[in-house]
Amino acid sequence: MAGYRVNNYDTSTANITSLMETIDATRTGYIALSLTEYDSTARPEIAGGSLVEVAGALFRFSTTEAISTAGVTSTAAQMYYIRLVPTSSQCSAQFSTTASAWREDLQGYYHSTTSNNRVVGATYFTGADYTAKTLYIDNSLRRQMVVHGSGSVTLSTVYQAISTITVPMTGYVKSINNIDLNGYGFYVYITGYTVASTSVSVFVRQWNNSTSSIGLAARNISAFVSGVSY
Repeated sequence: MAGYRVNNYDTSTANITSLMETIDATRTGYIALSLTEYDSTARPEIAGGSLVEVAGALFRFSTTEAISTAGVTSTAAQMYYIRLVPTSSQCSAQFSTTASAWREDLQGYYHSTTSNNRVVGATYFTGADYTAKTLYIDNSLRRQMVVHGSGSVTLSTVYQAISTITVPMTGYVKSINNIDLNGYGFYVYITGYTVASTSVSVFVRQWNNSTSSIGLAARNISAFVSGVSY
């Protein structure tokens, strides 16, 4: 079916139904939203003044809105998705570990293809810190464009040995944007990585200024990888 004209009204025609449908259609997928704590590892919040359409309704956050962690009980390192849960008159913000799905009819990312809970961004939770804060703005983020994943490995205690962290990604990988290591700071560094379709192999080595295995511990290290799909 071909597209049909919505704004069938003019100054001489009092077509209120057409006017209302035009206004509603214009704001489909609208998002003018900001997060706080971009320059820290603290838990982000919805910034005051944010305005966003959720499942056909327009909501404004006049003041800063905390993002609830009530539905997220695990402290394991993982991606936290920021979703907005609407009622007839209000909208709350929650974290979820469920990846988003694109809704063609609502022109936005939602908790599922049948959910009215809009997903507006994400942050990676290390178990202590909130990093890699990301917003899904307008249609600049397309389906399968942004991919991510996490993995972990127990480091080798053999001097100069390289350990491999295999990271399964959420889609096909065209290029890598960022790799974050979590666990032991400057004691571990990245020596390189390879991309294999839907996974990334991150090569890491423990730092040690001696010529033996003394001081090398069987530490567990995790990696979070974000990139761009095809």
